[in-house]
Amino acid sequence: MESISDVLDYIKAQARLANEGEWLEVHQVFITRLREQRYPTRTELDQAAPKNPVLFATGPDASLNTLALQLSGIDRDFKVTDGGTGFAEKDSKTGEPTGILRNCTRYVKVKPSGRQASTDESHGSC
Repeated sequence: MESISDVLDYIKAQARLANEGEWLEVHQVFITRLREQRYPTRTELDQAAPKNPVLFATGPDASLNTLALQLSGIDRDFKVTDGGTGFAEKDSKTGEPTGILRNCTRYVKVKPSGRQASTDESHGSC
């Protein structure tokens, strides 16, 4: 994947295959290797998979869509409570989470899909 568009196309394709509510995850696509050098936004992830929680994770940092934030209990009042570091970025005007988590992906409550990756998926055909 070389761009945000590539990431979103992949997520859209996965959403077409997944059941509604099934988690969609993208790991090890580092933003420094993307043309835009940024995370996909909460809005972009919402549009790509409106009926699925989405986690775009690059180690301890991540970008989530609205459904993933809700299922993980990450809202405007979210605070790291385990003594570790990290925070959820918040919109300066609304106080709502932007979807970007810094050093606290451990709070994301991903549920395994139970689905096995196809040969193409497991070999990174994207």
